[in-house]
Parts: sequence; C-alpha cells; structure tokens
Amino acid sequence: VSQSRYSANIIAQSLKIFPREKNLYLDCAGYQERAGQIPAAIKTYDEMEILFGLQVASTSKKADLYVAIGDIKKAAREWEKLCTAYPQNTPFLLRLADFYAKNGEKEKANAAYRKILALDPREPTAISALAGSGNVSAGTIPADVKALADNRDLDAGTKINKLKPFLERFEKEKETALGTELLSIAAQIEALHPGDYRALAFN
Repeated sequence: VSQSRYSANIIAQSLKIFPREKNLYLDCAGYQERAGQIPAAIKTYDEMEILFGLQVASTSKKADLYVAIGDIKKAAREWEKLCTAYPQNTPFLLRLADFYAKNGEKEKANAAYRKILALDPREPTAISALAGSGNVSAGTIPADVKALADNRDLDAGTKINKLKPFLERFEKEKETALGTELLSIAAQIEALHPGDYRALAFN
C-alpha cells in the first residue's frame, strides 16, 4: 500500500508538468486505487475526462470504484453517460439495467432491457428480466422493422427474414403482445403479397 501511495504521488507530480499525458492519469488512478485512495482515484479520472472528454476506460472504471464504496446511484450515472454516447452498445445497456435493478429503479431497468431487445431480440438476460417482471410487451418490435411490412420494394421473403428473430422468440416465450404484433404484420405482408406462399406460411 505504501509503495502504491508513493507511486501515485510521484505520478501526480508528473501530471503537473505533463497535464496532457493521458496514460499518466490512468496510471495515477490505478495506483491510488491500489493504495485504497478511492475518492482520489475517482477525482483523477474526472480530471482526465475534463481534458479529454468521455473515455470508456475511465468512465467504466469510475463506475467500478463507486460500486466499491457502495454508491450504486453514482455508478449508474457513469453507465448512463456511456449509454448516451454509445446507444447501440448492448453490453453497456446491460450493465446500466443491472445497476438500475440493484438500485430498485424497476421502470428504468425495464426501459433499458426493452432498448436491448430492440437491438437484439434474442438477448437472454433482457428476455429473462422482462419476462420475470411481466413487462415483455410494448416496443418489442422496432418501428423500422414494422415499417418493412408496407415496403412495396421488398419481397415477402426478405420481410420474413427480418422478422425471424421475433418469430423465434415468440415460439419460445409465447408473449401475447409480441404475438399480436406479429399477426398484424403478417396481415400487412399478405395483403401486399397475395398468394405468396412465404407470406401465407408466416401467417
């Protein structure tokens, strides 16, 4: 611990001379963490982000440090920042949903899980979490996928291929809301492609 504290102090002094050296911030915060100086490590990461903007490495590490000191709310805020910057990153959204759930923010957790399913309809953690809460419902099929049904430039086979992940999920989970959405889309596809065996099979 004493060696880590000494190293952290040396690097902190170096940062005063070389404030634009990104790796020095990471090294300094790492030694501060090992020395048990968690608030100081968080402050160092904050200073790094002020200079260099949002950094995945520092922001995710800050979230871990907040967890270490028992501040789940602040940990969630760090993941909120990452999810705002990277809205299609499923692992980030999963971490955020997990923090919301641990903090008792059920609606926020469910909203995050629904975003995940919009990106990956077969993501098992999100399916399980929403099924357990009775909230695998609204927004199960993204609007851009639903819009394919009315696209006259696409054939029935292409449309059905786009819907396959949702069909597979319905066959497995038997979600009523999802089934209703699929039936509505099937009717649209059949109306545009009368007599096409693929559309009939889908329905």
